[in-house]
Amino acid sequence: ELPDGSDSFQSFLRDRNNRFDTPERAAKNRIIPPTKILHFYNVPKMDDDRLIDVFAEQHAPCPTRVKWFEAKSAKSASGLAEFDTVEDSVEALVMVNNTKVECEDEGRPYDMKLCFSRANN
Repeated sequence: ELPDGSDSFQSFLRDRNNRFDTPERAAKNRIIPPTKILHFYNVPKMDDDRLIDVFAEQHAPCPTRVKWFEAKSAKSASGLAEFDTVEDSVEALVMVNNTKVECEDEGRPYDMKLCFSRANN
């Protein structure tokens, strides 16, 4: 219990969003240690400079290299963003993950998602 009387922890064991509640669900998770390369997804197709601006607008480290994947649909795009250091990618992930990215052609913003990548380069 905290000094203000509230609980010092909360159990999410039975929460529907718990990705580790059964061995089967836990096996589907890809736990990857921090790397210099982040996988980004759920963004509109844009040029590299606009993607870098998304990081800059959040006052986060900016990627030094961007690689786009071939789009599986016209709705969203994904790719890899490489940073100078692992520390920069960690800071960028913390500051930019779930950032809303506006798209001129769409009425709704995209929620950009970031995660560490196993890609080497």
